This record gives sequence, structure tokens and C-alpha cells, in this order.
Amino acid sequence: MPRFHADTEFPDSKDEGNESIKHTYQIEQGLVTEGPESDSDGKPFDRRDSLWELMKFVAHFNKKETFTNFCVCSFGYHRRKKSHAVFYGKTISALSLPPNMYGKLRHDVNFWSLMYLMLGGTAFLGWGASGLCFAYCAERLIHRARDSSFRAMLYQDIFMFDKPRFSAGSLTAALSTDATNLAGMSGVTLGSIFIVSTTLIAGVAVSIVIGWKLGLIAQQSKAAYAASAMYGCEASSAIKKVASLSLERHVQKEYHNILETQRKKSVISTLKSSTFYAASQSANFLCIALAFWYGGSLIIHEGYSMVQFFIAYAAVIAGAFSAGAIFSLTPDMSKSRQAAQDIKILLSRHVTIDARKETGEQVPEMDGSLELRNIYFRYPNRPERLVLNGLGLSVQTGQYIGLVERVDVGKAPSYLCWSDISKLNVKSYRSHLALVSQEPTLYQGTIRKKIILGTNEEGVSEERVIQACKDANIYDFIISLPLVISFIAAFLRCPLIVRARGGMLSGGQQQRIAIARALLRNPRILLLDEATSALNSESEKVVQDVLNAATRGRTTVAVAHRKGTVQKADCIYVLHEGKVVEQGMHQELMQLGGRYFELVKLQGLNSV
Repeated sequence: MPRFHADTEFPDSKDEGNESIKHTYQIEQGLVTEGPESDSDGKPFDRRDSLWELMKFVAHFNKKETFTNFCVCSFGYHRRKKSHAVFYGKTISALSLPPNMYGKLRHDVNFWSLMYLMLGGTAFLGWGASGLCFAYCAERLIHRARDSSFRAMLYQDIFMFDKPRFSAGSLTAALSTDATNLAGMSGVTLGSIFIVSTTLIAGVAVSIVIGWKLGLIAQQSKAAYAASAMYGCEASSAIKKVASLSLERHVQKEYHNILETQRKKSVISTLKSSTFYAASQSANFLCIALAFWYGGSLIIHEGYSMVQFFIAYAAVIAGAFSAGAIFSLTPDMSKSRQAAQDIKILLSRHVTIDARKETGEQVPEMDGSLELRNIYFRYPNRPERLVLNGLGLSVQTGQYIGLVERVDVGKAPSYLCWSDISKLNVKSYRSHLALVSQEPTLYQGTIRKKIILGTNEEGVSEERVIQACKDANIYDFIISLPLVISFIAAFLRCPLIVRARGGMLSGGQQQRIAIARALLRNPRILLLDEATSALNSESEKVVQDVLNAATRGRTTVAVAHRKGTVQKADCIYVLHEGKVVEQGMHQELMQLGGRYFELVKLQGLNSV
């Protein structure tokens, strides 16, 4: 069984025999820090891609062959605009015949009316097929964009979620709005632009062929609201505290101020949108006026016939209406461009440790021993604060160690036992680890679903789940639930749906479910990150008894401010300014009378 160790040195380290891999954050002066934000190609995220680049990015979400077929069919159908112009000119010519040619007039009008009837039938089928095809493309695009964005969010580095743009509210708003706005570059909008473009091209071509002089006239003719979403999400999630402190009006006023600030900033964009809309509504009539004025001159001075004029006129007007429609699509394109930019940044963000990769050595077994040597670390979002300063410690197989430090100084987080794993397969290595944090995340659903999230295995047996619940001392609670005949029935019939964040459970019950979830993995290394600090005294005692039992036979690393949590540890490491200043068992450190003794005394545990 391999023995894993971590080793982060200064850049000028001469230890050539060290087999470990350096931490993959950028190392400056020997300290692990976060590098500048850039995508996987090393390009900064503050750049703005061109509209063409963003359209190519959006296009890859749709299957090329499907989208191409839709465009070809649409192009073939919308050639009917050319037919409409010819039919229109011929009909006007027929209606202009003198009374003595009544028979020919009636024959021609009936014929061209029949042509219009056929054109109407093809238009009905064509518009229906075109709308269905492009709407299908849009829905598939939204689905794939949301799926890809959510997957990218799940695999981001943990420190990214401390940033405002990666807060829960911002990410929720992005999933909801960005993917929908992306349809502005596909689906109905893109279909409309394609239709408009083909209509305009066909109209210009017909008008030039029939009346080239008149035809030449036609030829020449993700974030701002993220702040409000984040604030609203946080306020609604803490609505009980808001109500208990009578802060409803304050929250409402704050939310209003955020929206008002954005409204003032959006005045210019609103004026631009209004200008484009006005242009779209007036362009048609301006082109009609120009066509009649110039067309009349051509009939008088250039000898244009009535048929030539009306065919060219119909083609020009069709193009004018199409050009006007393009202006009306500008606001959708603007929103979709920003959404495409945001999604592209998210998907192209470089991830330091990507758990999706299948590369690296597999770890079928491990004995659970750890060794950390000369570790330097800064929190990426707080680079001015040195958390680990040359830390070194060893953990033997099955040993229970505790890490403690003053609250006002900071603590060493649970990543301490993440050995250098850049040579190992991430999923394989993490399958031997389990984490119980201070505030466990419980998603909405049944208790069974919450527990089996602890393992990636398919078809977890009920016996294993039951045993994990018994080990976590949550079994009796589950079988005591209403409508539960047996424990198996509770799982199979799902009588209790627990709201998100464990809204129907007490803090101790949530923590014990989290412990059962961790134990279901049967980990070799158990990480406890302030596992009891958010509980009251009674719940803390129950959970602590469960943890004491769960740590038997497993390598356990407990990070705690409450010194009572680590009293029974095999070895306690006392940290100060990122270094180990004391180590030993609880009684040994108490007899030493040093920093640990002072910390215990401050918490009123000196009698222990």
C-alpha cells in the first residue's frame, strides 16, 4: 500500500531526490498563490470577443448537420419572395388592362390568384417547418448550454466560489438567464436573421434583373443584474433571521437601491434600443416613398413598363421590410452577445485540479498514512495572509490527530491532508477520503438520496446504507418518522422529503446524516472540519460520540476551534502563524502549560 506525502518547497530548493509534485498554483517566492485570471489558452478574461467569434462559439452547441439542413430548407423555401414579386407585378398588370380586354383580364387575374393560393399553401408549410426547426435548435442549444455551464461550475476550484461573480446568487442567475439569452444567436432570432438575409438578397437580385436602376436603390439602402440576484438569494435563504430582526423594509430598500443603480446605468442602452426600434418601424415607409418617387421618374424618363416597375417595387419593399426587421432583432442580439461572452469565459476557465480527467495513476488501495513537509500556503483570495509557513507533520495509519489554533489567527483547513496528487488520478485518490464539514450541504430530496450521495458506486445495497446510518446514530430517528413501517420502507417509499439545506432537520440530525454519508464511502482518511462547532451543547455531545466511534480504524484529521473536539486525539498539533509550535496528547500539552493550555483555559475546559 502506498504512503503518500506532500512537499512544497521554495523555488530554489535543491532537493533533487524529492519525488513529490509541486502544488499547481502559481508559486511566487515559495508561496502558493493564485495566478492571474485567464482561460485555458492563457488569454485574460477581460478581453471582448468579436461577434463572429461568439457566433461560432454558440454554433458548436448545435449539431452542424442538423442546423445546416434547416438553413438549406429555409433558404429553399424563402426563395418564394422572388415569386411573390413576380406574381404581384403580373397581377397589377392584369388589373390595368382596358375594359375591351375583359376576357384576358379575367383569365390572367384567375391564374395569378391561383398562383397566390399555391404560394399561400407553401408559405403555411414553410413557415411552420422553419419555425419548428429553428425552435428545436434553440431548445437544444439552451439545454446544452445549461448542462455545460453547470458541469463547469461543479468542477471549478473551491476558492473561486469566494468571489462575487461565483456566489450562489450570481451562478443561479447565470444558469437561468444566460442560457436563455443565448438563444438570441440561434433559434427563432437567428432563423429570422437568416430569413431576412435571404429575402433581402433575393429581392435585390430580382429587382436588378427586372429593373436594375430601381434595384440599386434597395442595394444601397450576464451581469449587471447579478448583484440583485445574489442579494435576493441571500435574503430569501435567511428570511427567518430577517423577519426575527424586523429587517424586511431594510432588505426591500437595499434591493430597490441595487436595481435603481442598474436602471440609471442602463439609460444609454435603453436609448440605443429605442433608436433601433424606431429605425425598424420607419425604414419600411421611407423605402416605399423612395421607390415610388424614383420609380415614377424611371417610368417617365427611362421608359419603364408598369410590369417592370411593380415587380422591382415588390422586391424592393420585401427587402425593405426585411432590413427593418433586422433592426428589431438588435436588442436580442445584444443580450445574447453578453450571455455568450459570459458562458465562454466560464467554459474556458482553467481549473487547477480537474476531477473530470481520467489521467494519472490509479489508487486501488491506501493505508491512510500521511506526511506533510515544508508546506507554504496563502488563501488565493487573501494573498496577503500567510496561513501555512513551512508546516510539517506526520500521520500514521489509523491515527487520530487534531489541529488547533486561535480563532483570531486563523486555522489550517482540511486540505492539509491533500497530499501532492498531480501524479494520481483525482477521482481514484479522493475515493479514499471523506469530509464532514461545519455546515453540511443537504440537497432537497429523501434522506436516502442524501446519504447515497456519499458514494459514486451504482446499486448501493440497503444493508450498507442501514449500517452507515446505525454507525452515525441516525437509524433510530429515521424509523421513528411518521408513516414509516420499517427502515427499508422509509427508503423505498420515500415518506419524508427534506427541503434543501435540511430545512426540516435539526443541526444535530443534519450533521449525523452527513456523517452517515461520509461513512458510506468507507474512507481510509476521514477529514473533520469544525464538525461540531455549529451545534449546541446537547447536539455536540451526541455528534462527538458518533465521531469518536467513526474514527476507529481510520486515519482522521480534525480541524477544530473547540478544544473539546480533539481531546481524545492521538496527537494534537498546535499551530501559530502557520507553524507547529506544540504537539502531543491532551494531557501532555496541559502539563506543558504552553499555548494549548492557554487556549483550553480560555474555553473553560481547564477542569478536564
